Amino acid sequence: MNLLSRMAALAAVMALIVLLAGQSAPASAAPTAGAFTINGAPANISITVGQSALITAPYTDEGAPTFVLTSTAAATVGYFWNPSIIQNNELQLITPTPAVQPTSITVAEDVDLVPEPTTVTAFFLCVGAGAAPIAYTQGGGASVTLTITCTAAVTSTITFSNAAPAANTAVTVTGVCTAPGQILTASPGGLGTPTNNGTAVSSTQVTCIAAGNLIVPFTCPATAGTITFTLNGVTNTLACGSTATNGLVLSATTGYSATVSGTCVVGQLLTQTGPTYFAGATIGGVNVTTGVVAGQINCTTAGALVASIVCNSAGNVSIALGAATANFVCTGGYTGYNGYAGGYNPYLNNAYPTTCAGYNTAYPTGAYNTGAYPYNTGAYPYTGAYPYTNQYANTGCNTQYTNVPSSLTIAAASPSVTCGGTSSVTIRVTGSNGQTVADGTAVALAASVGTLSPASGSTVSGAVTATYTAPAAVPATSVTLRATAGAASNTTGVSITCASTTAPATTAPVAPPTYSPAAPPAGNLVISPPNTGDAGLLVAEMAGCGDVAS
Repeated sequence: MNLLSRMAALAAVMALIVLLAGQSAPASAAPTAGAFTINGAPANISITVGQSALITAPYTDEGAPTFVLTSTAAATVGYFWNPSIIQNNELQLITPTPAVQPTSITVAEDVDLVPEPTTVTAFFLCVGAGAAPIAYTQGGGASVTLTITCTAAVTSTITFSNAAPAANTAVTVTGVCTAPGQILTASPGGLGTPTNNGTAVSSTQVTCIAAGNLIVPFTCPATAGTITFTLNGVTNTLACGSTATNGLVLSATTGYSATVSGTCVVGQLLTQTGPTYFAGATIGGVNVTTGVVAGQINCTTAGALVASIVCNSAGNVSIALGAATANFVCTGGYTGYNGYAGGYNPYLNNAYPTTCAGYNTAYPTGAYNTGAYPYNTGAYPYTGAYPYTNQYANTGCNTQYTNVPSSLTIAAASPSVTCGGTSSVTIRVTGSNGQTVADGTAVALAASVGTLSPASGSTVSGAVTATYTAPAAVPATSVTLRATAGAASNTTGVSITCASTTAPATTAPVAPPTYSPAAPPAGNLVISPPNTGDAGLLVAEMAGCGDVAS
């Protein structure tokens, strides 16, 4: 081969090397069309606050600019957490922006120049109500935009078309289901076939088909009574068998005591005439602390009124609220209170003087327990036996002997909960007298992240027990649990600890090839023709650019 042929071959080799060294990324480096998914589907979704959704973003690498996953919603709506590379993981740098509660994720290119399928995943956590449009870009291309709608958590409720139906009459019950499979129960039974979003199981149970309104008829029994309904931890009661018009209802028509239910209009009075007294009342679920005397209750606010009457002795009782009236027959006196034959409980009567002066003087004969005087002691005017001094020696008079919640404590059985885990929570409520409140005191519950179930409850021996459930997918965080009873409120903290998502096993980068002979030196590559002795190209001739005969 002559010198010109050899030089032409050499030039071709050098051109190939230059081409390979300067080769740019392929035009195909971009998001993979149609493969962007949220929770496994290429579609918009809605989740409740406190829940997370899995973002999966595939693309082909070696493009400029590099991969960026973005949510255009504020971090107060939601943010990304736990980003990882599940395909072509070569330890590329992942950068969240901002570092805390990021709304964008950037992934750098790997070290090679080979276009490879790559997949990035991240969770998106909803922390507030709103819409979060999400998309990603890479290599000059952009994915479609998918939206996660974060919705406020829905609370179950139970309502009735008639709060005071007569015996043997039908009422429509509407319950708000927050998930399919939840069960509405009635005790005693009387449920019919649901007309919306429900499946009949028995006269005491119907099952929610989906989240939304469950509508079912209920027929009151032939005798007066209270029906208790429950759904998803929420309880409501229906008073069947009204003994009066305009919604004034008695839980019973004869006996030693009864519950009176009605609707308060501001300024109205609930009154009773007969051998009874009002032992306490609530309006709108809140204990009435003013305007309660033995013979009447003042509607200081509007709302559902529930009061208790207790008999002092046998006799007929007339009860009225506005234009509504009802009748009750006392079959005898309640005899369970500290020596009072008629059962009158002065500690629950705010009409008694609230100043301590006069408690050990003449007991009034006109307002209390008329007909039962002298109060079963014979020691009038009660200079040593009146129970304000011999049973309760504290000061503060009758105002301290009420069932109004004044303080409460809330404690979790475990201060740390794993993702999807649970912890028992106990709430204890104390009245202004320092003692536990009466059974049935309403307590409202809430959690900043996750769920505290039931959302409301009633005290038994001064306590309510609930269960906190952490979300199945959430970054490590602190949760505030709150309980409220009347004006009393308190909080406690629980921490959520979740195991980090394990990154997939990665294959170590391919080691650079071993050259034999040794690898060329660093720097510019210089290619020299072979030296084959007399049959090759002589140095002197090469310097003179002369031809050498073959």
